[in-house]
Amino acid sequence: SDLGVELVRNQGVFWEPGVLQIFLNLLLFIILFVEKKKGVIYWLTILTILTTVSSTGYLIMFVQLILSIRSDFKKNILFFPVSVFMLVLVYFVTSANLSDKIGERSNSFQARYFDLIQPLQMVYEYPLSGVGLDDEQFMYLRQKSIYSINLEVLDFSNLEEKGYTNSIIFFLAATGIPFTILVLFCLYSQDLVFENKIWFFIFMIICLMSNPVLLRPFFLTFVMSGGIKLLDKFRWQTF
Repeated sequence: SDLGVELVRNQGVFWEPGVLQIFLNLLLFIILFVEKKKGVIYWLTILTILTTVSSTGYLIMFVQLILSIRSDFKKNILFFPVSVFMLVLVYFVTSANLSDKIGERSNSFQARYFDLIQPLQMVYEYPLSGVGLDDEQFMYLRQKSIYSINLEVLDFSNLEEKGYTNSIIFFLAATGIPFTILVLFCLYSQDLVFENKIWFFIFMIICLMSNPVLLRPFFLTFVMSGGIKLLDKFRWQTF
C-alpha cells in the first residue's frame, strides 16, 4: 500500500513474483550479454521486474546493470549517463525494498532465516545421506523438537502446511553434502550458456537460494547439461 493505493505484486503466470523475476532477469541477461541490443523489450523488462517487488529480482537486476555499464561506455559515451541514471534509480528502489523486507520483525526475512538455519541442523545430523528426497518426509522431520527455532513473528506450529524457500539448503538436508556438491558442479559446468558463465552461475545460485525451483524441469535442464558433459569425459573412447 502506497499513499492509500493498494498495489498488487506482479506474478505473471507463476505461483509467486519471485519466480517470475527469475525468467525476467534471464531475459535481461540475454538482452545485455547475448544479443547486446537495447530496445523497447529492454525497458519493458526492467519495468516488469520492478512490478514484481522482489528483493532478489531487484538485486540481480542491479548487478546486471552494473556489469553492462562498461560495455555501454565502450560502445558510445552517450549511453554512459543514461546507464548511470538508470543504475542510481534501481539502487534506491532496491535499497528501499531491502530495508522494508530485511529485519527481525519482517515475515519475509524470518521465513528465509528459518529455512536457512533449520535444515542445516538436519545436515549436521545426516551430512552424507540426508533425510531423503521426499517432501512429506522432510516436512515430518522438521516438526521434531530438536529442530525447533524460536521466532518472534512467524508461527510454525504446523509445519506440514509450510514448504521451503531455499532450494540449495533443502537439497543439502534431503540428499546430503556430497550429492549436493555434485549437482552444483554440474550446474556450473552446463553447456547451454557461454556468455558471462561465472555471473550466470552466481545468478542461478541466488535464485535457487530464494525460491524452491531446483527440482523444476527448466532448472534441471542446466544440471543435466553439466552432468552429460561430466559423463562424457569418463566414457570409453570408441573408434
